Amino acid sequence: MIIVDKREKKIEEIRNKNLEAFYSENVEVSPENMMNLGLNMYIKDTKYLKRELYNIFNQSKLDEKKVLHSQQVEVLKILMNEKNLLLSAPTSFGKTFIALEYMKRKNFSNIVFVVPTLALMNELSIKIRRKFGKEYNIITNSFESFKSKNIFILVPERIDNNLLDEINNITIDLLVFDEVYKLKRKDNDDKRTSNKRLIALNKGYFDMVDKSNQIILLGPFIKEIKFERTKLNSDIVKYYSDYAPVYIKTLYIEKNRNLFIQENINTKGSKLIYFDSPNSIYNFCSNVELKTNVELSNSLTLWCDKYISTDWLPSKMLKKGIGIHHGNIPAFMRRYIESLYNDKKIVNMLCTSTLLEGINTPTEQLIIYDSKKLSAFQTNNLIGRVGRLDTFKKGLVYYFDDRLEQFILGDEKYETIEIVAESNEIDDIEELLYLKKDELLLDEKNFKILQDLESKLNKYNKTIEQLKKTDGFTVKSLLLFLDSVDNLFKLLRKLLNSINSVDPDEKKKATNIRSSIIKLFMKIIPDKKSLLVQINEESDNKINSSVCVNSLLAFTPNNIYSKINKQIDKNKTRLTNDKLNMFVDYLFYLSFGYIKYELSKIVKYCNFIFDEEYTSNLSSDDNNLIKLLKDDILRRFEVFNSEDNKIIKILLDIGIPYTDAIKIEKIIKVKFEDENISTGKVYDILEENREILKQKANLDEVTKDLLDIIV
Repeated sequence: MIIVDKREKKIEEIRNKNLEAFYSENVEVSPENMMNLGLNMYIKDTKYLKRELYNIFNQSKLDEKKVLHSQQVEVLKILMNEKNLLLSAPTSFGKTFIALEYMKRKNFSNIVFVVPTLALMNELSIKIRRKFGKEYNIITNSFESFKSKNIFILVPERIDNNLLDEINNITIDLLVFDEVYKLKRKDNDDKRTSNKRLIALNKGYFDMVDKSNQIILLGPFIKEIKFERTKLNSDIVKYYSDYAPVYIKTLYIEKNRNLFIQENINTKGSKLIYFDSPNSIYNFCSNVELKTNVELSNSLTLWCDKYISTDWLPSKMLKKGIGIHHGNIPAFMRRYIESLYNDKKIVNMLCTSTLLEGINTPTEQLIIYDSKKLSAFQTNNLIGRVGRLDTFKKGLVYYFDDRLEQFILGDEKYETIEIVAESNEIDDIEELLYLKKDELLLDEKNFKILQDLESKLNKYNKTIEQLKKTDGFTVKSLLLFLDSVDNLFKLLRKLLNSINSVDPDEKKKATNIRSSIIKLFMKIIPDKKSLLVQINEESDNKINSSVCVNSLLAFTPNNIYSKINKQIDKNKTRLTNDKLNMFVDYLFYLSFGYIKYELSKIVKYCNFIFDEEYTSNLSSDDNNLIKLLKDDILRRFEVFNSEDNKIIKILLDIGIPYTDAIKIEKIIKVKFEDENISTGKVYDILEENREILKQKANLDEVTKDLLDIIV
């Protein structure tokens, strides 16, 4: 193991002083100083020979307009010597860029890129397609076709056994793991959802690291990472740097934060205003009148008025030239808003961490409105989003909490990352199942859970070894499912009797029974109750979560947004504008988060327990109930998630609204031969047929604009 530590506070201070001087009209910085500090990109004298020679020898092969800075050159040399690398550096260092630069200089056959979010997956897919699309096949799903040269771009939701088995059957020439700190368990996370993603991410890491020829791990402000269970224990170069070739000025503001934003909303420069939650954004907008010089109408605002509500705050604010961006807003809307911001059609964005976790949305100014929940690591990672070498070399950060000053100046920002898959300890029993950890590491509590699980699985002729081959089941919800099977069968018998009844009144009961089955599933895998509790506060006529979910899962020809609009119309008379915003968020969360990625696990539980081996020993009556379950209930989840149409699934992933994804699929499906479907090919066909689709597919105007943004 080799450690290269470039973190030197005094040098960073000198570098910042020279950058500060550079941006002062009265001070001239010598080219020699800039070269010595690795700031040659700031030298204005084009005749300065040393800079010109440096540029010639260190020009990027990925982008001819760029020159590698001195530390990127060092990192590239390490990689060219085929070493595994951990690179800890700020955002403006260009960590992802140097990984792509390395890919451009080598002739790899199979590259795997793992990123933490779908938004990052889509952004990276576009970037990689532009630079490597002619040479490589781009894959983001397990069902996509492999070719001789492939780049896999994966997120936790897509790391399943089928894909891992396929990837591990080929040679992985290069594995790039972005935002490696996401492999660490966070104490303050919602364990119900984060643990599942954490285990999936660690499973992908653990299954691929030892089978990859070369590994790159990327992240900011890492103090140390220990490798105890993989080859990286002795075979990795750790490169630590604080090099940030942009000037970021941080300013503590004593003035009332609402008043400060109100006074500065129309000043020059792009501004990201950070909030810790969507509700904080909505409360701010309700309490602070923001007057702008902008009146904006575009295809997205028109779409929102049609499908959501004219009273929906994100649409109302967008009409004033202010974007709202958070995780509950559908992906295609977020992408559209990001494009408006990057193109400077809007210059103010109210956002949560979803925009700031690696998405390439450079900004001149960051205003940290909420900071109570921020750690030193998170604060500096947030600040790192300000300023980029190829856009804004200078950035301003405003904050209202004097506690942040120590976070910015001190060493608290560096975190020791304990990768769950590398640890020889077990906190959750899923680590035994999916990370191949020893049963002897279990504590008493987890050992009892294991015994309970073995006992209940045995009832259905299943073993722990069989469970280990599944895709990321959550043990707590699986146990609840096993305890609920008897109740499920009772409901299925009632449903079958209702469907087969000749009595019209009895037949009508089928709808309520289906709703009861969905309600049972929601007890096994519960949704987030906190938002609905707030919506139902001080209300006699409360909104029921299972009714909403059942409606969204209904077998109807309506697209998902029509179903959402129907729920909004049904409930809006009982909601204030503030509650309406929360309710729309809740419906989006149910549709694009909870049902899609959490509740749909029920399908896998059922398929695992009620497999052919188990059903072969059941009576014909019970087999009829299993068939009813699969055809009448589980089928709803498959339709909802477009499991039976690979092209539509990819179109939805890359940000096409559902209704128009169906229209586009009907036109482009003839372009695919022999089921040879991949994300890269979908992008290619969209680009080749973009104008035809815009003219002949009867697409909504917002989709036409999205096609231009995406391809």
